[in-house]
Amino acid sequence: MTITATSTEADGGEATDLRQTQGLTIGALGAVDLVSDITISPNPFTPNGDGVNDETRVEFSLFKVYAARPVAVHLYTLAGRRVRTVEAAVLAGRRQLTWDGRDEEGKIVPPGMYIVRIVVEGDSQQEEQSRAVAVVY
Repeated sequence: MTITATSTEADGGEATDLRQTQGLTIGALGAVDLVSDITISPNPFTPNGDGVNDETRVEFSLFKVYAARPVAVHLYTLAGRRVRTVEAAVLAGRRQLTWDGRDEEGKIVPPGMYIVRIVVEGDSQQEEQSRAVAVVY
């Protein structure tokens, strides 16, 4: 399980100087949150090895992160027990991780609801966002 970047092409248009840099920086004007646009798909998913919906994708957008910063994605049971964590240093943009329904020891988790908690150490603040994902068989 790793955090990866996905890319989309930008259309030409008006550019605004937000800060001085040595390169091109694209920022979202008016962005308040560090983490936004979180999607989990498929949800629920069925990691039973049959090749159908065996993994779920957790996608999110990061804003206001101008240098590589730590991002941690934790997966918890509803009782609060952490079952899996992935960490990476990333920049702003669209990010994705894939969860195969396994815990830190590589065992398939039991069916139920799980909490996906995304923690970002931004340039000026820390933010956490959580969503639920269901594992079914």
